[in-house]
Amino acid sequence: MAKKKPDMSDIFAKTEPEGAAEEQPDPVKSIGVGLRESEWVKFETVADELGTNRHSLAKYALRDFLRRYEAGEIQTETRKTLPDL
Repeated sequence: MAKKKPDMSDIFAKTEPEGAAEEQPDPVKSIGVGLRESEWVKFETVADELGTNRHSLAKYALRDFLRRYEAGEIQTETRKTLPDL
């Protein structure tokens, strides 16, 4: 049996069933990332080599970085950017 399509006569009507928001405690938030053209080409090349798409590769790379950062595997350096006055 085909799934019933939502009523789209009101463009501001909710499209998710009631209670759906409570089921997802950590909602997904979309972000944009600016890359140089050469970085974009490399990124697409890696995604093609891995047989995946850019979205999946970016999601994996960022989540891997966050996991490693929280585990203390990534060292950061703090330095002053303004000269002493």
